[in-house]
Amino acid sequence: MQIFRFLRYNLLSYYNTGLLPNGEGNMHIVTPVATSIVIGSHNQSTTRWGTAIQMPMLLGLPVDSEVNLVVASEAGFSSEIISVIPYLYNIRYFKSANLMNFSGKK
Repeated sequence: MQIFRFLRYNLLSYYNTGLLPNGEGNMHIVTPVATSIVIGSHNQSTTRWGTAIQMPMLLGLPVDSEVNLVVASEAGFSSEIISVIPYLYNIRYFKSANLMNFSGKK
């Protein structure tokens, strides 16, 4: 199981206004609540986040790393696949053992 925290930004809103909107996600939550996926799995808890979230890990990004990823909503949250809105994700992946030491700060 891989733990991750993320912020995502609606790039269509950025395109329309010229301002990056507030990020949505759990990056700045200071309690040890995080989101998890099973890399390479297609179970419901993993697929609800879409197929793109696990791609950096599948391509060899190491644990305890951070990535910026542009994701079309059709490859993102399952509730949003009917639209094709690009989102910018800032994602930090880490082992569950490192969860208690995670501060949410860069």
